[in-house]
Amino acid sequence: MAVGHDRHWWDKLRVAAVLAVAAGVVARPHFDAMVRLSRERRMPATTVFILLSMATVLVSLVGRKHPRLALLALSALSFGASASWLALTENRFSGPVMATIGRDHGVHLTDPAAVVPAAVGLALLVKALRLTLRTIGATTGPVRTTGAARATSAAGAARG
Repeated sequence: MAVGHDRHWWDKLRVAAVLAVAAGVVARPHFDAMVRLSRERRMPATTVFILLSMATVLVSLVGRKHPRLALLALSALSFGASASWLALTENRFSGPVMATIGRDHGVHLTDPAAVVPAAVGLALLVKALRLTLRTIGATTGPVRTTGAARATSAAGAARG
């Protein structure tokens, strides 16, 4: 699958993101976890999930015309999902605390799962950088001249 180049890939991503928004709306009354934004401020985890999914819908629209920019945005969204996973408050799915970090924080059994969206974000970032370098290489490569241009430059060199 050609991530970024195939317009159908962006369409499939948009459909998946719309389904994710719907899943977030359906799960909202049943999932009570919060994402810790600061010591005092929290946001429902389903709201964060819905916002990330809605942003993915927008990015998929951009991706059809500007794949490198969209891949960078998807990378940022993936890193945001990873950070949100780590900022979840204790909930029924978090598992036991494996290590305590301070009074209010700990490493739960499910925290290593945050590596998955971080790895996806890193892979998307690498893909975007490779596309950028490939584009830069294509625009700064050797200039090809036509036969008429060579004849004109040779005639100019013979005169001067």
